[in-house]
Amino acid sequence: MERVTDSNYEEIIAGAGPAVVLNFGAKWCSTCKQLDPIIEDLSREKQGRVVMGRVDVAESPLVAEKLRVLSVPTVVFLRDGKPVYHFTFTGGFSKKKISQMLAKHLGA
Repeated sequence: MERVTDSNYEEIIAGAGPAVVLNFGAKWCSTCKQLDPIIEDLSREKQGRVVMGRVDVAESPLVAEKLRVLSVPTVVFLRDGKPVYHFTFTGGFSKKKISQMLAKHLGA
């Protein structure tokens, strides 16, 4: 999974291909820590079809602002560099549910 920052965001998006998933979180966020392994597993499974990245909102506030991320954890699905879906997790997430959202919003 790519580490996405304010300084490399444009480069990663430009070279990523049509489907990108960005996982916005923070070190202090316990729900983010629960979500991270699921996103990492999906990143390995979807390798070559979807680029997945992690954004720490404390370290990269400009990316969070650009994509209108207001709370964490939030996952943003991008198609051809443009956001097509935001989902803020408050609990009750599973690998299956996230995989279904990938299929629905990115065809991945």
